[in-house]
Amino acid sequence: YSPYPLRRGSMVASASLRRISFICQRPLLQLTCCLSSTTAGVRHNMIDLGKQNLIGVNIDAVDYEGAVARIIQAAQNGTRCTTTALAVHGVMTGALDACHRHRLNALDLVVPDGMPVRWGLNLLHRTKLPDRVYGPNLMLKTCEAAAANGLPIFLFGSDQATLEQLSSNLKRKY
Repeated sequence: YSPYPLRRGSMVASASLRRISFICQRPLLQLTCCLSSTTAGVRHNMIDLGKQNLIGVNIDAVDYEGAVARIIQAAQNGTRCTTTALAVHGVMTGALDACHRHRLNALDLVVPDGMPVRWGLNLLHRTKLPDRVYGPNLMLKTCEAAAANGLPIFLFGSDQATLEQLSSNLKRKY
């Protein structure tokens, strides 16, 4: 039991047992995003600067490529990589509640989902992150990488019809 359930639209991923699992709490069927690691023909360097403390909550200073690389590596190794995309509300909840902070800090990968979180990392730790890591886009990029590496994914949550449609859309896309 958690007094702080996942917020609507949140995404938690867990890489273990050589598969990637996603908890889906709302339909992610109409999302569009750029899945390429290039913009205007320029390849971006992966950023993964490890955990940085923001008012007691440890946030990983990563970009999309760094986060996906960590999730895929864990799945390939059959090791755990519990992941969440944390916006400012989650950071503040963790800062104000020691039990919730402990849960957040026990996760393997906490990505900066939210511009204020990115700004905090850049200001306090000089991480130079160019963008936030938006949870739904991270899920799609992880699915793309999983398909490219022959790794299965497991979807759960929401309702059966939504999961079937999401599964169908992901299979068609990747």
